[in-house]
Amino acid sequence: MLRAGAALIERGLADLLYFSTTDFVQHKFAPEAPEAVDFYAGIDELLGRLLKLGAVIGLTADHGMNAKQKPDGSPNVIYLDAN
Repeated sequence: MLRAGAALIERGLADLLYFSTTDFVQHKFAPEAPEAVDFYAGIDELLGRLLKLGAVIGLTADHGMNAKQKPDGSPNVIYLDAN
């Protein structure tokens, strides 16, 4: 799904994309298992590819189904900077 999204951006066929992923790998394999390590490496590579294409990326986890906003209604977001 991330590969397909990157391909759409590369071809100029998308301005906005929403990706919803599964936690299958996290429930099937231990964090140190080769399958899990390969899975996360692939995600890292694809997120890097999207960033190089100029994508603005927002990530969220839904475990616990916690509120995604603060009591005042503003987004409950932690901004990360790679610099």
